[in-house]
Amino acid sequence: MGGFHGHIDLESLTHQVTHDANPTGEPIVNKSGEDTIYADGFIYNLPQLLTKQATTESELLTSLHNTSPQNFPLSLKGEFTSVVCLDDKIEIATNHSCSRRVFYALQRGKLYFHYNLKKLQAVLVANGFRSTPNPVALRSMLSIGGVFGNQTCVAGINILRAGEKIVVTKNNWHIHRYYLPDSKPTSLSKDDYLEELHSRFLTAVKQQYQHPINSNFQLLSGGLDSRQNLSLAKQNGITQEAVLCFGQTDYRDHWISKEIAEHYGINYEFVSLENGDYLKNIDENTLAVDGLNFYASSAHFNYALDKSKTAQPIIHTGQIGRTIFTEHAFGMWQNVSEYSALLCSSRFADSINSELKTEMELYDDMDVFYLNNRLYRVISSGCFVAQKKGYIVSPFADPEVQNLAYTMPNEWKKSGKLQWEYLWKYHKEVMQFSQEEYGRPVRSFPEMFAGKVQNKLRNIYYKKVNKHPEKL
Repeated sequence: MGGFHGHIDLESLTHQVTHDANPTGEPIVNKSGEDTIYADGFIYNLPQLLTKQATTESELLTSLHNTSPQNFPLSLKGEFTSVVCLDDKIEIATNHSCSRRVFYALQRGKLYFHYNLKKLQAVLVANGFRSTPNPVALRSMLSIGGVFGNQTCVAGINILRAGEKIVVTKNNWHIHRYYLPDSKPTSLSKDDYLEELHSRFLTAVKQQYQHPINSNFQLLSGGLDSRQNLSLAKQNGITQEAVLCFGQTDYRDHWISKEIAEHYGINYEFVSLENGDYLKNIDENTLAVDGLNFYASSAHFNYALDKSKTAQPIIHTGQIGRTIFTEHAFGMWQNVSEYSALLCSSRFADSINSELKTEMELYDDMDVFYLNNRLYRVISSGCFVAQKKGYIVSPFADPEVQNLAYTMPNEWKKSGKLQWEYLWKYHKEVMQFSQEEYGRPVRSFPEMFAGKVQNKLRNIYYKKVNKHPEKL
C-alpha cells in the first residue's frame, strides 16, 4: 500500500509531496508551470472521462479541476486521493467514502500529511514532536468499537472524514466537505425510484468492470448483496472468472455461494476460517486499519486474501449493499448512550457523550451520520486490508448510487421489504437460491417476515442458553 505524504509550510506555501508506489502503479500527474495536480489509486470511471473529454490522463485532471475547483474530487470515482498544488493554494483530498486515508497534523506552522498513521507519527517524532494517546478516541474505541469524526488514537493527528479535503492558503487552512449524500426524501414513485436505482447500479458496475486493469474477480457469500453484484455484472454482459468465499466450512455462506458459482460455471474458491487461525496475525491487522476500528476488524478478510490462490488486484464486492435498503442507521435512538450500547459497550459511553453529540450535530440526518461514522469506517477496514494487494470496488458504494439511496423514505426501508421487491424485479434468477439468513429460498415478503421472526426467536433462545447453560 502506498500514497502521498509530505508537508506544507503555511507561511510561504513551500511544500514537499512524495509518493510511495501502489499495487496499480504510479499516480496520474499533470504539471503546468508551477501548478501540479496529482491523483493516486484506482479511479474506475477514468476510461469514460477520457472518452468524454477526448484528452490524456494528465490533461484530464486539469480540465476537471478547472471545471469545478471546489468539488474536483467528486468528478472521480473509486479508491483514490488527490493533491492539487497551485500558486496560491494547496488541496489534499480523500475520496467520497474515506476508503483512502489522509492523516494530517499541524505542528509549528507546518501541516504534515500521510496515508499511514504510524508513519506520520514517526515523522512527527523525528522532527521533535511528542506523541501521546488521544483519550477520547480510546474511550470511543471501547464504547462503540471505533473512532468517530476526524479523530485518531494519537493526540494531534487527525484523519479526513469521507468527502473532505484540506485547503491550505498562506497563513491559513481549513477543511472543506465536498460531498455529503442528500437525505431529502425522493418525490419519485416507488416504481420510478427502483428503475432509477437499477440504472445507477448498472452504470456503476459497467464502469467498475471495464477499467483496463480490471479483473473479473469477486467476493461471493451466501448473502443478497454479492449475488446482486454478480447479477448486475451478468446484465452488463460481464462473466466472472473467479469468486472467493471465506467462512466456516459447510455453513450457509459456504454451500450457498458454491451452489451459485456452480450454477454459473464460475471458478470457485473457499478459504476456511476453522480453528480461529485468522486471529493469529492480529497485530498485522491492527496496523492495516491504523487502529481506527477494533483490532479484529476485517481480520478474516485479511487471512482469506493471504490464503487465496485466485485473488486479483481489483476485488469486486457487495460492500455496504443491504444497509442502503434497510433501517441501517440507529436514527430512532437519539440518546447517545443507547446508540453506544447497541454497537459495543455502554460502560464508557458517558465519557464520550459530549464529543459524539457534537459530531452528530454536523449532520441533518441520522442515517447520514451513521453512514459516515460507522458504515464507512467498517467497510473501509476491508479496503485498508485489501490495499496491500489491490483495491475493493462495489456498486453500492458508488456516489451516484449513494446520492439516490439516501433519499429513500423511511417507510420503504422497513424490514428490508424494498430490497426484496427490487431483487425479485431485477435479479429474479439469483433469488431462486437459498438465502443466507434463512437457509432456504424466500419467494414472498410474508415468508421473509416469518423467517425474521424465526431468527429472532432463535436468538432469544441462544441468549438464554448462554446465560444459563446448566439448564440444558
